[in-house]
Amino acid sequence: MKKLIKSILIALMLGVVVYSCTENEEKETISQTIPDSSASFFKENISIFDARVRSINSKLFVKELYLVNFSDKKWDQAKIGFDEILFQDDGKGYDEIKGDGVFTSVSSYKFNEKVIFRKGVSVYSVMDKIITSPEFKHSEELNFFKSKYVMKSFNKSDNSFTDKGPRAEISCDVEICSSGCIADWIWEGFGCICVSNCRVTISWDL
Repeated sequence: MKKLIKSILIALMLGVVVYSCTENEEKETISQTIPDSSASFFKENISIFDARVRSINSKLFVKELYLVNFSDKKWDQAKIGFDEILFQDDGKGYDEIKGDGVFTSVSSYKFNEKVIFRKGVSVYSVMDKIITSPEFKHSEELNFFKSKYVMKSFNKSDNSFTDKGPRAEISCDVEICSSGCIADWIWEGFGCICVSNCRVTISWDL
């Protein structure tokens, strides 16, 4: 009987040790830095093409970040962080279409005196320049793409809207942040996109 109890206790202790090791291994995996190949792929092939406001109703809106991949290879990321906001392109929550490059904020926001509800305009652009990295390799394809892109753009100076055609492009240091990012604790994937050494206006101000 004593031997049986002793065997059970040993088995339980081993179970606790195995469980603890597995849990620690999972945490370590999640906190790993973004592979250099993934960060390089983003810099060389993807533009931060637009930032948009989309109305959910007359009181609420979501923020959209439009990333365009100019590579022949698929970019399989569906979750990112940007500007301390969590975005997803998986067709869930507020996101409308999975994998279309339009990353939608997980949270919704209230219209206010700075971001005003505009009747009859469901989506409009709030970014003044297209962002690419100095390592970006597809300038010709980007120029063709932006010549075909049409999006309502809001003009704060006279409260009017215009159909946006080609826009200026700006080269910025685009880094993939794997630490100090709001997405660290929730995303298992790509991490956050950080833009520096340039001036781009995104009118998401609340």
